[in-house]
Amino acid sequence: MKIADFEPIPAPIQSIQSKVALSAGIEWFAQREDLIHPTLNGNKWRKLKYNLLEAQKQGCKTLVAMGGPYSNLIKAVAAAGNLFQFQTIGLIRGEKVENPVLDFANKMGMQFQFIERSLFKTWREDPATMQDVLQQFDKPYFIPEGGTNALALPGVAEMNVPDWADVIITACGTGGTLAGLASTVLRHQTTIGIAVLKDQGYLDNEVMNLLSQAKINKLIPESSGKWQLIREFHGGGYAKVSPELQSFCVRFSAETGIPVEPIYTGKVFFALEKLTQLGFFPHGSKILVIHTGGLNH
Repeated sequence: MKIADFEPIPAPIQSIQSKVALSAGIEWFAQREDLIHPTLNGNKWRKLKYNLLEAQKQGCKTLVAMGGPYSNLIKAVAAAGNLFQFQTIGLIRGEKVENPVLDFANKMGMQFQFIERSLFKTWREDPATMQDVLQQFDKPYFIPEGGTNALALPGVAEMNVPDWADVIITACGTGGTLAGLASTVLRHQTTIGIAVLKDQGYLDNEVMNLLSQAKINKLIPESSGKWQLIREFHGGGYAKVSPELQSFCVRFSAETGIPVEPIYTGKVFFALEKLTQLGFFPHGSKILVIHTGGLNH
């Protein structure tokens, strides 16, 4: 299949019936990006789209992606390679493990290299140090951790967020989805990123840098909407799961029929409920959560 011919379905928008929202006088909705395609879905397809087109333009044959062992990006790159006939390599942080994410990626044809954590950190912070590694692959195209770079933003902007939403909420790991949404929302809308890992302040700069770079390269419009980061709901850090969060995910999925997991989407909907109870959103607000997919998709 050609990348230009790939057409996922439009993400359906689901109203969420909630006593918490009702008592606060607001409305909750979920934009189900997790349902746009069986294997290549969520925000990772949005981030990958223009990177894949660029890889194709450059005549690259191998997609080389960095990520942790539970990375949604690793899963998405493997699926993309299978659909569009790229070889795929996963540079996986830490020791060799087996889990459903890597099992899926392997079935899609991805090969793995497990990278010592300090070296992985060095590569992540300075991709130029990876040149010797990348040269071992056949015409490689590098995709950074989370799929976040300037080319990710125009794909995220194609989520087509409805203009009636007052607040758009998304999980935020590397900042690309938040920046992409901020590049396309209207003046009256605010985009909120819920940090899913312990953030020491670098995410603000990352989002601003991504927006600036994408504007310079004319990948997104000159203007961007209001955005903010909320850091109180990381639950101890990436992939850290408290009993309260685990219990919430089970309850929320059962009550709404919307599957969530505690790594990304569970933290976002958990934050939505807590912020609503605290009166964070003005009465009458329409809140749209971007369901970015997750480990159960």
